[in-house]
Amino acid sequence: MVGNIAGSVIYLGQIALWDEVRIQPKFSFHYTSLARVRPELLGSTRSESWLKDYNGQTYWFSGSPGTFFKNSGWPAWLCLSIGYGIHDMVSAEKEKSIERGYRPYRQYYLSLDIDLTKIKTKSKFVRTIGFFANSIKIPAPALQFSKKGIDFKPFYF
Repeated sequence: MVGNIAGSVIYLGQIALWDEVRIQPKFSFHYTSLARVRPELLGSTRSESWLKDYNGQTYWFSGSPGTFFKNSGWPAWLCLSIGYGIHDMVSAEKEKSIERGYRPYRQYYLSLDIDLTKIKTKSKFVRTIGFFANSIKIPAPALQFSKKGIDFKPFYF
């Protein structure tokens, strides 16, 4: 319920403040080996894992500096993204993951992205696909920040 309310507030707040959506929440996922550790919790199949394995999920806020600084020359479709994820979380609670021998930790990311709704096209079909696909983060190079330090990911999704 909190997520639904937050999503509505983020959208309506931007419309009220700027009369447009400048910051887009996005999602990305990659498969991890941790799903095999607890398949009943993290997914027993690949099609289940993208929903259940939080270790492979990253949540992003993506926005173009060009929409904030109109005369900057920054393309409106090229975005900077800030992401958040976790690793080594094999139980629903941190303490239970630690009991199993894992040390869960947070990961933060900085990456580039593309706002598919800002790509100019006359095709209504392409605009519609871009609108729906825009909730997925485009794979791109990323900097990862965590308790293990800073790591460069040449192609992160």
